[in-house]
Amino acid sequence: MPQLPSFSQAGSLDFQAMPWTSSGTERPLQQALQALQEEHDQAQQRLVDLQQQAMAGEKAAAAAAAELQLSSSAASVTDKVVELEARVADLQAKLRKGKASYDKVKAAGDGLKQEADTLRQQ
Repeated sequence: MPQLPSFSQAGSLDFQAMPWTSSGTERPLQQALQALQEEHDQAQQRLVDLQQQAMAGEKAAAAAAAELQLSSSAASVTDKVVELEARVADLQAKLRKGKASYDKVKAAGDGLKQEADTLRQQ
């Protein structure tokens, strides 16, 4: 059975000078073509697999970025809540202080009113 030349030898061979007959070259060439087609199909499938893996990786990266953004947003919201709680506590302290001042002024006003009523009755 005749052997096909290797690819490195193919450039130096004169195919017209080969002693093979048409029927003798057909089968080895078909086998070589079939082998190349199989390699091509495998390479094509590998490419499809790699593309799918890349898409899955991109989706995972996008999901991780979204999760990171949510985490960052949650931290920002938590910081804002802490800030607002501090402001509420400050306003409550001011309100208590204002109420105490109001109570003192009201008590003093009530005392002055009673004193005025007492002076009017005399």
